[in-house]
Amino acid sequence: MTPTSVTPENVMARFHRAKMQRSSWESLWRDCYAYSLPSRDDAPFAATSSPSPAFSNSTSLGRERLFDGTAPDAVDQLAASLLAELTPPWARWFGFAPGREIPEQLHSDLVPKLERAAEIMQQHFDRSNFAVEIHQCFLDLVVSGTACLSFEETTPGQMSAFRFAAVPLWDVVLEEGKDGRLDSAYR
Repeated sequence: MTPTSVTPENVMARFHRAKMQRSSWESLWRDCYAYSLPSRDDAPFAATSSPSPAFSNSTSLGRERLFDGTAPDAVDQLAASLLAELTPPWARWFGFAPGREIPEQLHSDLVPKLERAAEIMQQHFDRSNFAVEIHQCFLDLVVSGTACLSFEETTPGQMSAFRFAAVPLWDVVLEEGKDGRLDSAYR
């Protein structure tokens, strides 16, 4: 799609096509949440989707029908492991380095500046709500296979320059681009 063809009508048409494609997954996602993250089984998927065959004898599957805690425990443990391994709140989990485009003779001057920038950024991550929201994203990732994190700038003068929000799967519609990668998100 060329930039000149971006109109409200085209965007809405793309959104509706993506939402129709997502609808085939909704009952499966609802079942996954019901079994493995029952605290989220009241998700809007349950209200907007017809019951899947597995639940045809019941109007809802909630904690009262959950007999085994293996799946919820496994989801929680895997999400906690992802948090600890990928984005540990007690350690800096990213860094900055000069790119290939930067001439080698400038690296020695840039490295300390980039290191200081990474320290400042980590301090903002540490003072933000990142750890809580990324953990929620990891829970969604484990249960549904995908997750969405909103990353916004706060107003000047706040403790952190960043504000995060785990966007529930039912609030986002993802669209694949021409290369088959998810490159658009509608909310």
